[in-house]
Amino acid sequence: MLQILVVANNEEVLQKMLGIIATEEDWHAEGANDDERAIELFHNHQHDLVILSGIDPKVETKLKAIVTRIYPQVNILLYAGGDDWFLKAQINTIMGMNDEDLPVMDNPFRP
Repeated sequence: MLQILVVANNEEVLQKMLGIIATEEDWHAEGANDDERAIELFHNHQHDLVILSGIDPKVETKLKAIVTRIYPQVNILLYAGGDDWFLKAQINTIMGMNDEDLPVMDNPFRP
């Protein structure tokens, strides 16, 4: 299961992102709307991905430094916004979960 920590200052944006992530069966997310809560969650749970969205640049720098120092293998996504599909595509891309290896039919009408 993909463990995701979402950090966004705007509570509405945070809840929307958590809702989008919750639609994926193999993804689990928790969220924080400030850096102290984010650090607490990060220390208490193991995450595969940290998404930072709409936070102060100084806080962003602080959180990126903490994450990369403690768990350098954890991916960080700086998310500027977009629709549901775009967020999922960004997560899939950064986590290397693209559908490139799925079989594709060149011509579905050919017998």
